[in-house]
Amino acid sequence: MPTFQPEVDQVYAGARRLRHKRRVGLVTAAVVLLAVPAIWIGANQDQKKADAPADSPVRRVNVPGVTMLDAPKVSFMDANLGFAIYNRCRATEDPMCHHAAGVTTDRGRTWKSLRLPEIPDQLEITIYGKNAAEFAVYANPAFTMPAASKSWFTRDGGATYTEMTKTQPDLVETQWGFGEYDIECPALHVGEGRHEKDPACTTKLVKRGSGPIDPQPADLGLLPMVLSGRDGRIWLVDRDSDQQPHRVRVSADQGKTWQDLPSVPQDSAPMLSWDGTDVYVAEHPGQWIQGKVNDPLRISRLIAGKWVEQYTLPSEYSSAGVTAVGDGAVLVIAQPVGQAPSDVYYVKDGQRLPLPMVIAPGAAGAQFLPDGTVLITVDNVGQYLGVGSGIDREWTFITY
Repeated sequence: MPTFQPEVDQVYAGARRLRHKRRVGLVTAAVVLLAVPAIWIGANQDQKKADAPADSPVRRVNVPGVTMLDAPKVSFMDANLGFAIYNRCRATEDPMCHHAAGVTTDRGRTWKSLRLPEIPDQLEITIYGKNAAEFAVYANPAFTMPAASKSWFTRDGGATYTEMTKTQPDLVETQWGFGEYDIECPALHVGEGRHEKDPACTTKLVKRGSGPIDPQPADLGLLPMVLSGRDGRIWLVDRDSDQQPHRVRVSADQGKTWQDLPSVPQDSAPMLSWDGTDVYVAEHPGQWIQGKVNDPLRISRLIAGKWVEQYTLPSEYSSAGVTAVGDGAVLVIAQPVGQAPSDVYYVKDGQRLPLPMVIAPGAAGAQFLPDGTVLITVDNVGQYLGVGSGIDREWTFITY
């Protein structure tokens, strides 16, 4: 994997837009779920607790000098670097503080408190960085409070900060899996699930930092989506309607030529493994009827230009999150019917390989970190870090 070493100012500006995209994603969840490597289908939000794998270390977030009132927001940048952010907290040295933060560089074994810039009380913070010395602090209005967003960066671990005012290329978005390519001017949402082309601009496939590619792919749909594999391939999904199968194309020469692949069902999109070599699709061929599905979830793999079914979710499960982890395997977080704990397991060569994790009923999503680490986030409880490749991973549970 190439070393990611953009200028620090570029990293910070890109991270601000990444955070904005994540906020927008909460509003347009149906679109975003298709755009990330992990797809969650039919999630239940009633998450209460999680137990760590029996054979994995358990590490609690414990930032010196901070008395935790609420669970921190924890953001890992890679297998070892993570930031813990407390909003509306109380610190032992300043009982009136509203913000505090800490950093770990050893996968949660130890935590160090961070000095923050002066942040207005009505703003909540997020931190992104490439190491414990160089990071950015982003402060945005909490809820609907009328306050201006602010951002700062530091190159000395928080000893000094400089407020950011300029815009730089989206290099952090590239690092975080959004890829080298993006769609410029997609269709506008006009209500009731309908979209129309924006008459003021033309939908184009663009390379970040370079502009539109030439030639442009023909017949872009209303809501095209692009995925960039780390093997150099570009995947283009044309979505003209939520009710019709989506056209899939792939380019191995930076968009000069395109190969058509079999379409994928509505509300589905290709899932790429971290290295881009494995490609899957998860589909629910049935419809939701009174809270139940009449057909099981199917997972198919792209083999020799065709979608070949690899696994069908057993009928005792009502929903599942699926992530392509590489080496011909997928990670499945399966929610049984009722309120039983979710099961977590790999599927490889049609075989189910259980992982010793127990996750209470609810939404636990998986994603890749920039270095290929798999991160499973269990709402308000903790995070599992799977370090390694394919199914050969060392799991650590970071609990709040």
